[in-house]
Amino acid sequence: MNPNLLFYYYPHVDNELHNFLLREPAQPGYTIGNVQEKEAFVSWAFQQAEQTIGRITDDLNDNDHLLLVSDHGLEPIHTRLSPNKELEKAGLLKIDKNGKINTSKTKVYAEASGTIAHVYVNLIGREENGIVEPEEFENVKREAMKVFQNRNIFSSSIANPLPKGAPVFQWLTGQSPIIYTYPTASILSKQDAPILNPYEKVWVEGMPDYVEVNNKNSGDILLSAAPGFLMGKDAKIAAEPTKELGSHGGNPERKSLRPILYASGPMIASGDIKERISMTDIAPSIYDLLGLDTPDFVEGKAIWSSE
Repeated sequence: MNPNLLFYYYPHVDNELHNFLLREPAQPGYTIGNVQEKEAFVSWAFQQAEQTIGRITDDLNDNDHLLLVSDHGLEPIHTRLSPNKELEKAGLLKIDKNGKINTSKTKVYAEASGTIAHVYVNLIGREENGIVEPEEFENVKREAMKVFQNRNIFSSSIANPLPKGAPVFQWLTGQSPIIYTYPTASILSKQDAPILNPYEKVWVEGMPDYVEVNNKNSGDILLSAAPGFLMGKDAKIAAEPTKELGSHGGNPERKSLRPILYASGPMIASGDIKERISMTDIAPSIYDLLGLDTPDFVEGKAIWSSE
């Protein structure tokens, strides 16, 4: 059998890094013993990937092309945030008796995944159960932005931090108690530790780098979590320790979150890829290599030309 196109999906690196990427003292369960144990699983996943890629490249002939693609990078995480809980606290989101978002009374809600979240104004005429009038849209959006801007959750002003298990999660309103403490010595327990805003980026249309993360389905506000944080879409608690240890998505400027692309073959000259590309460019590039027209519904563009 000689197929024109063969896909192979290798999930083990992603699986192991989500579960075992224990690298930072701020992560729950951080001890030298735990780090060494979990690092063995991570090393195994990369070794298996290397062997698999080696077998594939050994079987290629002179006319074959190989695209090795990851859809994201990963970085260590320690805390799960809830944008919807913040919106509820601000009075912009309502929860029903079953703990679900009550869209008939909610002005703003967030859809979160990994380290990024899309925040939508519940606009009449656009959303299924919209309640915000078009003339109120900009004011409601600005109100939602303020919820996430300057939302500091750690400050060096915490008095007398302990050398171990320091209380680092404390909302700076003067009203909220400590949410939890890290179980081991942490770099965040130092007196000179900086104030930390977990919502590192709050993007809206008109900002210089907004175009790089926007598409037709993007939220009215885009949130990107700071290193060490991910986001969920429930509204149970504002911040809590994570169960998984690695996550992805978010700010593409962070090198640890960037995906990789390796491409080789007779139609791909060295140095052809000169600019940053998008994941949506992979499919058009495959169509191009196969000599096929890219369908209109496919986003992106070929990252090289076969002509």
